[in-house]
Amino acid sequence: MPALVLESEPSLHSARGPRDVLAGGNMAIRVSDLEELGGFDERLGPGSRYPAAEDNDLGLRLLARGYSIRYEPEALVYHRAWRGAASYPLVRWRYGRGKGAFYAKSSQPGDRYGRSRAVADLGARARRLPRVLHRPVYAAGEVLYVAGVVAGGVEWLLRERR
Repeated sequence: MPALVLESEPSLHSARGPRDVLAGGNMAIRVSDLEELGGFDERLGPGSRYPAAEDNDLGLRLLARGYSIRYEPEALVYHRAWRGAASYPLVRWRYGRGKGAFYAKSSQPGDRYGRSRAVADLGARARRLPRVLHRPVYAAGEVLYVAGVVAGGVEWLLRERR
């Protein structure tokens, strides 16, 4: 399921909020700014133990450093869907693991941001589940996403916390 933003007006984000504001599939950044941040966290994203949310993490680190992230609705990218419906549950599991790790990484002592984002995300999945029960592949995807969030978050806390 790709990141999809439907707002028709540009917006500027300068502080963390209730959702991710950077989508790696369609973004531009100065190389010098990316280098200043240390690049993407290679523990997150495709090919890693936590195969998603590298863009969410970068966006959060940009905002924490005082950068702004601009949403421009006219900047469009079309991605060809190459996966069949049967792969949806596995993809959702992987996204969940990455998001769980991201939530754990962004949960610092005394700062409830990561935990509150995780709770909101898991609540949204619980509310969505009854609407997709008649479509077993999507229902399995939602359940596996939630399991992935929990697994990725716990594993991050046990292995990666620095």
